[in-house]
Amino acid sequence: MPKGDGGGRNNGGKKPGAGRKSGVPNKISREDREKARASGILPLEVILRQMRKYHEQAEQLATSKKATTEQVQEAEDRALTAAKEAAPYLHHKLQAIQHKTEPLDLSKLTDEELRVVIAIKQRLGNATGNAVH
Repeated sequence: MPKGDGGGRNNGGKKPGAGRKSGVPNKISREDREKARASGILPLEVILRQMRKYHEQAEQLATSKKATTEQVQEAEDRALTAAKEAAPYLHHKLQAIQHKTEPLDLSKLTDEELRVVIAIKQRLGNATGNAVH
């Protein structure tokens, strides 16, 4: 049967159980990570080591009487730069979500429902003062 002929098959959209399961790395990524681990230190370990080093340095400088504000700030900036580089390895990027809401059509509400809406608005403190009778 040709595609889209209405023959009862689901010809589009998301299919239940399709695709790679959540949290399962693809084969190439897994193999690459295994090779990298076997060969020695991983990039994330280098970044984290630098972040910790500069963070500790900043804390020591902050309590030192000989350190300048600029030295403390430089160490903090280096720690922050390393932290920013490590973040994608450790934390998921949050996705922007756009909420779509339709305006409330008050003409479709009953008088009782309108009274409830007005009571809620008054309770929230943003009522316009216009009562529906």
